[in-house]
Amino acid sequence: MEFTYISYESNLYSSHEHLKYRGRAKARNNCLLTKQGLMKVRSKAIRSGAWYEALTRTERAIVDLTMKCVETVKSPTLAKAITKILNKIAKTLQKTFVEKAEEIGNGLAISISLIATKWGHKNAPHWKNDKKFIRFLGITILNT
Repeated sequence: MEFTYISYESNLYSSHEHLKYRGRAKARNNCLLTKQGLMKVRSKAIRSGAWYEALTRTERAIVDLTMKCVETVKSPTLAKAITKILNKIAKTLQKTFVEKAEEIGNGLAISISLIATKWGHKNAPHWKNDKKFIRFLGITILNT
């Protein structure tokens, strides 16, 4: 998942007028560059541990101060900085989910492979090394 900042500087309208003009006024409410959007991302990152793992103290302070001082980010410089921070969080969230899935799935794949080998399945010994099978098992457990 990659976040991008789209600049509306080249238009004659301010970004808010441009959104209204294009009929996209509702899109501003769902934007991650609002106080509510940043609060959602921050709480998800804290719950997963990515907040402290991926971000430096300065980056955490930038997000915290932005949430306290601004309802909607309008500065292109601040928006680019926040976007970079959100990308770091997104990469960490994706990485940790796959790692957790592989860790859980690896133990299950070994167990299932041994059981299936005892039952006489010919390909079962190869299951414990199959990355796709390991991820499938791990994701299945994480989603239940």
